[in-house]
Amino acid sequence: MRIGYLSYFNSKDVRAWSGSIYFIRRELEKKGVEIVPIDNLGSVLDEIYKVKSLFYKAIGKNHHRIRERRIMQRAAEKAARLIEKQRPDVLLSLGSLELSMLKCDLPATFWTDATFRQLVNYYPEYSDLSPTTLREGEFLEEQSINGASRIFFASEWAAGGAINYYSADESKVKVLPFGANLYNPPTEEEVADFIARKDFDAIELLFVGVAFERKGGNTAFEIARKIRQKGRKVRLHIIGCNPEINESNDFIKIYGFLNKARPDDMKTIEELYRKAHFFVMPSLAECYGIVFCEANAYGLPVVGANNGGMPTIIKHNTNGFLFDYSNYEQSLQEIADELIEIGENRKVYEEAANKSRNEYKMRLNWEVSVGELISELNKISK
Repeated sequence: MRIGYLSYFNSKDVRAWSGSIYFIRRELEKKGVEIVPIDNLGSVLDEIYKVKSLFYKAIGKNHHRIRERRIMQRAAEKAARLIEKQRPDVLLSLGSLELSMLKCDLPATFWTDATFRQLVNYYPEYSDLSPTTLREGEFLEEQSINGASRIFFASEWAAGGAINYYSADESKVKVLPFGANLYNPPTEEEVADFIARKDFDAIELLFVGVAFERKGGNTAFEIARKIRQKGRKVRLHIIGCNPEINESNDFIKIYGFLNKARPDDMKTIEELYRKAHFFVMPSLAECYGIVFCEANAYGLPVVGANNGGMPTIIKHNTNGFLFDYSNYEQSLQEIADELIEIGENRKVYEEAANKSRNEYKMRLNWEVSVGELISELNKISK
């Protein structure tokens, strides 16, 4: 099968879309699929719209120029020329936008983690949107959903958004969880060794995120503090940001932003994953959360929250726990108690860690998800 791989960005750029575009392409190629790149669809003319973004910023509005109809029209015209020249069997877009204005006789699909309407007022950058972004965003999303032959969503939450908000045909909607964006995930034997080497003198918590507040950094801190108040030693390791915590933080270690492309930084990241007992990122808003899959790959039980796409990844009491923001104090107490109970007994912890690793092995990796994707694309390819 020859897949026309659509992306506004360079599909070999590991920085694009948190690396998922690259890792999905990598797994497709590993499975013997021929990739026909329909990427780098931007134009120098798109830069003109920066002026519009600056105007809206000056009046307190967020403007997403990539959701301008004219920008997507130019991208679609460029894509159509490449498609006509290469004639792949089926089209796969990472995200819905690239299909929105495309006119083509080939079966077209996209794989994403949210619909536009679900993003509005969910993420900070999707709050106070410009009238243009609201109007164009809705139009382009409807075009993509109505025109796609199949639609793949990373979570039940995202799939529900397409069906409930855009009346998507349920027969063409399928949930395919995203995998872990790891070049060399640890083996079963390595994970067993990590567990055996863990020091249980203190409960080691790991938080990874640039957007500290949105990703529940303050709640992660409160969980750590609650554990400490209960008389258990705890350490919270924070990667990705430099939050200001206005009180004694002798049980917190902040590393700032670590670049995975730098060997020394990557060594530090891997060492923290190996030594941690739990991964804690109870996001206030999260369309999916690939980092939970990565934590499970290291055998770490995770703490997320019961919103967005996180409940697709995290099965409560199996590979982690879901924080309930509607019942903050009780959830804080319950999760602190769970982590103490698990973290005080090596055998109990080992069982929890093995369950977490098993969820990664069975469903939270690209090998499994891309395998299912290929099966679905074979059903509709010409």
